[in-house]
Amino acid sequence: MLINQHTAGRPEAVRVETLTGRYGIDPEHSSVRFSVRHAVLSRMRGTFTDVGGLLLLAGTWSDRSLMYVDVRTESLCTGAAWRDARIKGPSLFDSVTFPLLSLRSVRIAPAADGCLQLDGRLLLKDLELPLRVVMALNGIERDARGARRLRLLGNAALRRSDWGLGWNTPWWTAGALFGDRVDLAFELSAVRSDD
Repeated sequence: MLINQHTAGRPEAVRVETLTGRYGIDPEHSSVRFSVRHAVLSRMRGTFTDVGGLLLLAGTWSDRSLMYVDVRTESLCTGAAWRDARIKGPSLFDSVTFPLLSLRSVRIAPAADGCLQLDGRLLLKDLELPLRVVMALNGIERDARGARRLRLLGNAALRRSDWGLGWNTPWWTAGALFGDRVDLAFELSAVRSDD
């Protein structure tokens, strides 16, 4: 089975079998970004910088492959300290009580254009609901220590109200200051630990 790898803008074929193994998600080179509509015409963006987890690849992208991603909600940065405090506070993430946002795969399967479809469960606060993430293998290399490293990029969308994150402020032209839809972008660097 072949999937696409993008190196210097040129797609190349990579045999999935060569990826089989256990990979740890590298917190220093991984992040999860989000964006949400703000004040009708703009978007508020933020990044979670403390991301870890585990990826188990079993020869082919299938039910035998697993992914676990843990995000520390306290690591959120939107570029405005007052806004970060509001989002991390009790009315939204409540980072003190719920320090982790977790995604675990239920099924990983090939999708169109060499991408992967991850059907998983997202645990946010005390509620776990389904989430579909479309991912692409973006690169494979040996790092400076000789370990095999792969890079995955992924996108997903969710309605924050489904997870009980309904806090908002009335907005005179659109009903509410923040939109309900949240777009997520995963950038994961994983290092093989059983190489």
